[in-house]
Amino acid sequence: MILLSSLMNPMSVGPFVLGAPLALAALVALPILWFILRATPPAPKNVELPSLRLLEGVEPREETPDRTPWWVLLLRVLAVVAAVLGLAQPVYAPAGPPEAAETGPLLVVVDDGWASAARWSDLQNAADAAIDAAGRDTPVHLLFTAPKDRSLDPGERYGQQEARRILDAAAPTSWAVDRLEALARLDAAALNPSRVLYASHGLTEGIDGDFLAKLAALGTLDVYVAAPRGALAITSLSSDGNGVGVTLARTNTTDAQEVPVSALTLDGAALSTA
Repeated sequence: MILLSSLMNPMSVGPFVLGAPLALAALVALPILWFILRATPPAPKNVELPSLRLLEGVEPREETPDRTPWWVLLLRVLAVVAAVLGLAQPVYAPAGPPEAAETGPLLVVVDDGWASAARWSDLQNAADAAIDAAGRDTPVHLLFTAPKDRSLDPGERYGQQEARRILDAAAPTSWAVDRLEALARLDAAALNPSRVLYASHGLTEGIDGDFLAKLAALGTLDVYVAAPRGALAITSLSSDGNGVGVTLARTNTTDAQEVPVSALTLDGAALSTA
């Protein structure tokens, strides 16, 4: 049972990795196949028919050989060898088996708060690049730092294609990030990744130092910072007899800037714009 299990697991042969090395056992049957192909069918029986005398002296234009030519046998055997090698699922990997690139899962942490909106595609690209750099079979964990009604569980393992699909479908929220809450979810998941990517929106909010220290303690930490461009946030609202006032905060305060502000109803109808 131990030998059978080892043969069914991927095996490295020089620069190649065989996904199903057990299929190579079929090569043992090649000598038998060679003798079967070389086998000569039984000689035909001679039957005297009166009508066949009309064909005496007529030589056939083509004669069937009494045995298969050697080059035909060789082509047939090579075709069988190629089929067996194909069933073994060879993959050219001169650097070694793909799973050797990572010894543990990859944790991708993404800031998806309001400040990420202007650079959201950059954060997604950084996360995709980290997934591409991981081993082919490396599992991926995802952690978003903005609070949501239904946040992803960072303890759930995803395949690389599924993780990319979730990242492509994700979008920044209207709220600020809550790294304390993200740390609580991360502690509850009890992860042990070998590599961590933190895609940050570039604003220092909350406990950045403790947050980075926690991520660095989990595994090798890479940080991608996408400095926000023109990020705006509503920090307070006021209402009096003259109307409603809105206070905005922005990251770049060196130049004057005009910003349109619209008030909408819950169903999306416009009340006023200023």
